[in-house]
Amino acid sequence: MIKFFTFLTYSIFGIIALLVLLIVGLWAFHTITIIDNTIDNGEGYGFNIGDSKIDSYKKLKKLIETKQVVGFGYMYPKEVYSHFYSPQEIYKVKNDFHRWSYWIITGVEKFQANRIDLDFENGELNEIRNVGDGSFVSLSHWPESSFSNIDVLNIGDSYSSAYQKLETIYKSYPLVRVGAAGFDSYKLPKLASKDEYYLVKDFNRWNLRVSPRFFSNSITLSFDEDGKLIEIYRNRYYLEFP
Repeated sequence: MIKFFTFLTYSIFGIIALLVLLIVGLWAFHTITIIDNTIDNGEGYGFNIGDSKIDSYKKLKKLIETKQVVGFGYMYPKEVYSHFYSPQEIYKVKNDFHRWSYWIITGVEKFQANRIDLDFENGELNEIRNVGDGSFVSLSHWPESSFSNIDVLNIGDSYSSAYQKLETIYKSYPLVRVGAAGFDSYKLPKLASKDEYYLVKDFNRWNLRVSPRFFSNSITLSFDEDGKLIEIYRNRYYLEFP
């Protein structure tokens, strides 16, 4: 019994020591290999401190075209990811409805459906699906039944039109909820085109990927509350992993 407890004690200390070495090793790797270049005056990497968001966006477009920058990387703004994957009252997603391409509508039993999925493509409602019991039925409009005070959703509706119709449905049926699909990610501009600017104009931090291979190879642009570029942060490592 004594030998068992001795073995157990040494095992626990061994695991703790291993974890400490791992943490210290990771910290040392980060400290030794990171290249920290922060610019808060002048210019750097194709951008100018003091530029507006629109000017910075235009310069990003040119950098993408000349393949000096891949484009936008992952963005995790709190206001976007705090709750959108959970069913919400429709009015809570008003300002972000256009930022996802796939929405799930629940609480729709009154409309002879378990769940309704809305799939947008190129800014328009591309498909309406009635989902239930493992089946997916495509619809041309929804609700299928006629209600005097409800304007139905139709294929081809814009984001704004679809949202307005959902608001009307919610007013009559307050149990209806909407949430972004779990597999759907927040949309980001692909080529920094003019019609994609709305996706990032509200954010004060833009993360840009420089390399298509290394996720650590990036540039972060920080803007103040007036939309002026105040910091360019270049992040990469001497030793990088794809």
